[in-house]
Amino acid sequence: MRSKIALLGQPNSGKSTFFNSLTHIHRKTGNWTGKAVDAAEAEVQCGADLFTFVDLPGAYDLSFRGDGGKILCNCLGDEQLHGAVIFIDGSQLGKSFYFLFDFIGINIPTIIAITMADRASARGLKIDFRKLKDIFGVPVVPIVTTRRGMGKKMIPHLRCLLKERPMLCRDIIFPSYEKILGNDLGTCGNLSVESIPCDPLWMKIKCLERNSLAQSPLPSDSETVGSMAEMSYSREACTAAAVRIASCRYEKINGILKAATHSRNPPLRHLSLFDSLATHPIYGLFIAFAILLIGFSGSICAAEWGQCAMRHLFQVLEKSPLGHISPFLSLFLREAIFPGLSIGSYLVVFVGGLTLTLEIMENVGYMARIAYLFDGIMDRVGLQGKCVLPFLSGFGCTVAAVSSSRIIDSPRQRLLTIATSWVIPCSGTWGMVTLISALFFGRHAIWIFAFLFLLATIHIAITARIFGGKNCRRSQLEGMLMELPPYHHPDWRQIGCDLKFRIAELLKSSIPIILFTVSVLWLFTHSAAAMLIHIDEHVRGFEKIIGIRWELFVVLLLSIGNRESALGGLAIFFCGDSNFVSGCVPHLESTLRAALTMPQALAFLVAFFLNVPCCAAIAATANEVQSVRWTVRLCVHYVILSLVAAAITFHITSLFL
Repeated sequence: MRSKIALLGQPNSGKSTFFNSLTHIHRKTGNWTGKAVDAAEAEVQCGADLFTFVDLPGAYDLSFRGDGGKILCNCLGDEQLHGAVIFIDGSQLGKSFYFLFDFIGINIPTIIAITMADRASARGLKIDFRKLKDIFGVPVVPIVTTRRGMGKKMIPHLRCLLKERPMLCRDIIFPSYEKILGNDLGTCGNLSVESIPCDPLWMKIKCLERNSLAQSPLPSDSETVGSMAEMSYSREACTAAAVRIASCRYEKINGILKAATHSRNPPLRHLSLFDSLATHPIYGLFIAFAILLIGFSGSICAAEWGQCAMRHLFQVLEKSPLGHISPFLSLFLREAIFPGLSIGSYLVVFVGGLTLTLEIMENVGYMARIAYLFDGIMDRVGLQGKCVLPFLSGFGCTVAAVSSSRIIDSPRQRLLTIATSWVIPCSGTWGMVTLISALFFGRHAIWIFAFLFLLATIHIAITARIFGGKNCRRSQLEGMLMELPPYHHPDWRQIGCDLKFRIAELLKSSIPIILFTVSVLWLFTHSAAAMLIHIDEHVRGFEKIIGIRWELFVVLLLSIGNRESALGGLAIFFCGDSNFVSGCVPHLESTLRAALTMPQALAFLVAFFLNVPCCAAIAATANEVQSVRWTVRLCVHYVILSLVAAAITFHITSLFL
């Protein structure tokens, strides 16, 4: 039997985590809103039943606004949809129940899944699940989405859903609607909508809330049409009705909480004190930068230790029979494979440490506070507060940042967010930046990071001004509506799973790309030495202007294809024994210091940091904005700005270093 099940709920309620557990698809999750920006489908075979699960974007209510609202509306109106699972955050029942009450009146078989019940219990909140089942009239299932095999345990409940087809009890709230709204409901006439199977009273409520779904259908008789038109265009009347509807829902929610929950422990005061500091506009920034500084420093130290371990391993391998197979293979291993693996290990360890830091910040609920803090900063450069969320996704991958821009409601602001998200450094960029900074500046590398982030902020402001134009006026910007999830102890199993997936992804993609690039460039440099010497002689004038050697310029070009391949180019140009490239120096550190000056290294870092992202991000941008011309214009803008910034940095630092 084939069945289609929708997974609904507010943001950060555990939908995507449950979806991953059941389907074994690693859909990105996190303890802040905006992670899932589109619908994902996957089929799961359970005996004779074939379930198709649809993971929908989170929504605070059924207002159907934005792209996420359109996706939700289309899914609920799908004739092949057999049921829905509504996810409720057990640690925040009052907030999550609002979405559930908005769903009452939709004629779709439903199950309520109470997630994070373990966190609610740890805080002393006891939930009476049987009482909730009696109140809502549908099965209420407590689940811990992070536990292994939890998805499979929901299959029996889903089979009961398909068999019994339970609907949310309309008597919970509908009589109260009729009592408080009175004549307002009569002005709506007999509205109906074909897209979603719903109760007529639910559609009238949506009409009074000025929901876009209920604005198009109008009754046929002329008298009702007149009154309905008057009601639709009376903003004051609709606002008053919407306030009464919301007050009625919250009154019912509070009654249910008193009847079905019991709290044994008082709230934690020390967390409230920390949260007041973490969200402070000044102290909060110091706390955020301190945490990030610790994460970056620890990741750099771990990467350097890992590289030292790889060096000792390579020395052992050179002395083994593997290092004396043949002169050609021995030279190839020493000048290409070993340097490539060394830089690849540095990238994997550093990105693993940075990922661990960000995962812990997300898991405990702190990442949302950072987005809240930077809302004001983004507003000063002409961006919406919500653009912080795609920026945070960009630290892992620029493609994710481009995709996450769909949470921005305004189309023009979405374009501006995409244009500025390119400057956010991805994991591949961080690998190069930390490597060069640590080699040339040592313990002062943190100031290089601060300098690059200052340039990134200036870059964002310039890009927003050029590509935003009139859209950058602060009076036209929308504020950021975002929940701050409660703090909780880190789920080390979930953190470990995400870290394992990220490292495995790096090992599968980055290391092969680095080794391939190293091998190709090594063969090219050893077969075209005369041509490279000729190139070196003719580009010295360009080097004096920009401050970037031709080898590093090739590395920049390689980074457009793939960020990791740039590391491979760096390894082959500055790790080999080829005299025409960098001189015969045994290790990368001494080779780079002998070949480059500090101003040249810093100029290269600026150009690499501000350059266009990889081809995958460029293709994702063209697909998202549906304009190749706009994407090409953005690429040209980034290339020019990065080279200009590199040249200015080189000439200024040459006066002091």
